[in-house]
Formats: sequence, structure tokens, C-alpha cells
Amino acid sequence: MAKSFNPTEEANIKNIKEDLWKISQECSKWFPKKINDWIFEHSRRLGVPKTYLSIPLLITASHLSMHARIQIDEKQFEESILYGIVGGSGTNKSGCLKMFSEMIDNIRSPVKFDTGTSDGLRLALIENNRCVISMNDEFSTFFENLDKPGGIERSRVLSLYGATPWGKWTKTNGIVTIQDPRFTLFGFSQVENLIEFGRKNLTDGFFQRFLCAVPEEVFVYRREQKEALKNTKDVINMEELLKILYNTCKDKDIVIKMDDEADKEYDDFHDEGVDFRRENKENKNEKSIVSKARTMTVRVSGIIALLRSSLENLQENQVSR
Repeated sequence: MAKSFNPTEEANIKNIKEDLWKISQECSKWFPKKINDWIFEHSRRLGVPKTYLSIPLLITASHLSMHARIQIDEKQFEESILYGIVGGSGTNKSGCLKMFSEMIDNIRSPVKFDTGTSDGLRLALIENNRCVISMNDEFSTFFENLDKPGGIERSRVLSLYGATPWGKWTKTNGIVTIQDPRFTLFGFSQVENLIEFGRKNLTDGFFQRFLCAVPEEVFVYRREQKEALKNTKDVINMEELLKILYNTCKDKDIVIKMDDEADKEYDDFHDEGVDFRRENKENKNEKSIVSKARTMTVRVSGIIALLRSSLENLQENQVSR
């Protein structure tokens, strides 16, 4: 049973209070300045839009948050699980994924599952503290593999978003159940494939579970890349920050609570969604997107709260050295 987290306890997180953030593709509205500076310089270094880094960062932090949850009220919680997809041109997507993939490998390994069967995913979860991430350079390849022989069932990916217990009957051990499985998913996609994915996957809520972005293409000259390469020495060490986040969460079932201001923000956001659904009864797709937006906002807010707290811890460690 997860316990409520008190910032005065021995764990490393402090001030685990966070206003709810309305999701914007402008990531400067998401993160503290120090993290924004890291995103800015590394996006220039790699020659990519900032969203190529901001959304993978959220998914990576979601994975490393392990079994953390965000409390809405005494009976309602959201899991710190995120799915994300970014649509854009092929400009250095691989470089972005490689950077986050290497960070994860240096913090906890092995944890990746990009292709394979449902049984393979189930075993990967069992062997990795029930936490596995999939990072896909081309999301359409992952998606096309769903429901094919030797692939993962689409319904399984849907249920894993909610950390639904996964039970399986085995001849030797009877029912074997994975409690609180944590599968996080990220992929890049060509814009055309992302549009097609959205069109075909609205009815069951699959598309609505993804944090999506289609950023404008950026054009970074070599001199800017060289300048950014020098500047990256002066920004935070993201791998150290994410390691703090992981070490905070790996042995504790953290519960993130909203303060009064965040609770009020959530009340207003929730009721705006209720009004929209009441006034747009015939627009099933739009209603579904708005409903899932409440879940998404709470989850993103919880992940940002963990990143903020880990950043504070990182800065304190640097001062004390």
C-alpha cells in the first residue's frame, strides 16, 4: 500500500507542491528556468525543435518515477505514467532518443522494450521492478506491430496506461499477477503518420492517451551548434538530476499531493471539462479528448513536481560540494 509522502521525512524530495499546468507546446511554460536552459542549449546543439527534448524528458522522468502516484482526493489517484508522440521531419530524431536512452541506461538497466510479444513485455516488467519503457524512433512501426501474431495486444497497451493489474494463467504456477505495472511509451512519427494514427484511434481512447506535439521545423546553423556545445557546460547535468529523481522514487511508493492552490486549479479545470461535455454532446471525439486532458494535466503536473524537487536537490548538492 502506498503511503502519503511527507516532505519532512528522510526521502530527498522537498516541497512536493505543484500548481497544475495547462499543457502548452511552448515548454518554457512547463519547466523551471534551469531545465528550460538545458532544453534550449541541447535543442540548438542537436538542431531540433525544443519539443523534441521536452516531451521525451517528461516520458523519461515518468519512467524513472517508478510507482509514484498523484493524489487528487482521498479516493482518487492518477499514476505517473505518460505516453508521448512527436510528429515532425527526420531531423536528428535519433540523436534525441539516443541521448535519453543513454541516460536511462546509466541510471537503471535493462529496462527497454521496443518490439516483441505481450509475454515478452510481461516478463520484462516482472524482471525490472514492474517498470519498462519503450522509446521508438518511428512510432508507426511500433503501432503496426500491435495485434499482429507475435506482437503486443493493443488492449494491453491501453490497460497499462492505468497500471491495471496484469494476470496470466500458467500451467506451473496458476494465476500470476503483476500488480501496478508501469509501462511508459514514447515515439517520433512523420506528421502524416501521426495524423492517420489520430484519425483511426479516437473511438477507444488510444490516441487521447498520448501527449502529442507537431512542432515547427527549426533551422540551426553550424555556428549556433558550436556555440550551444560550449554553453552546455554551463547548464545543469540532466543525467544527475534524473538520477536524483530515480533514487528518490525507486524504494518508496511516493504519493504527490496537491496544495490548496493546485486543488483549486484542478477544480476549475475539471468543471470546464464538464461544461464542455454537456454543451457538446454530439461531438464524441472532442468530449473524449477533453476528458483525457484532465488525466493528462494531473500526470504531467506530478512529473514536473518531481523534476522541480530533484532540481532543488541537485542545486543544493552542488552548493555543498
